[in-house]
Amino acid sequence: MKDCCCKSLIILSVHIIFLMCKEPIKHEEVDTTPPKIEIIPPSPGQNFNGTSFVVKAKATDESGIFKVIFYDDDGGYSWNSYVDYSEPWEVTFTASHRENLTSYVYIIAIAYDNHDNIAADTIGVWYGPSPP
Repeated sequence: MKDCCCKSLIILSVHIIFLMCKEPIKHEEVDTTPPKIEIIPPSPGQNFNGTSFVVKAKATDESGIFKVIFYDDDGGYSWNSYVDYSEPWEVTFTASHRENLTSYVYIIAIAYDNHDNIAADTIGVWYGPSPP
């Protein structure tokens, strides 16, 4: 019985020493800071003709940018989305029915950082011969 108690006491002592020597658990700080994003061209109010145009965005974040999703409302027909997973953050919007389109097209760019924080920028561009 004495040997059993001694063995248990030794094992318990080793566990206590191990726990005392272990470093405290460090909690990682959670990144809640959203990225920054800005649509570069086209400038707000700029007008376009034809069936396509290129939109670029500048997106930055300390943790890095995972992706940028671009949306356009296609002149009121529907919302189109385009995903870009690498720099330069840009997309070419195209639509076959744009030859006769004369309206504002709204463009949204949403940046996702590597911690799923998001930020957005929106502009409107005139699509057609000249704005009213």
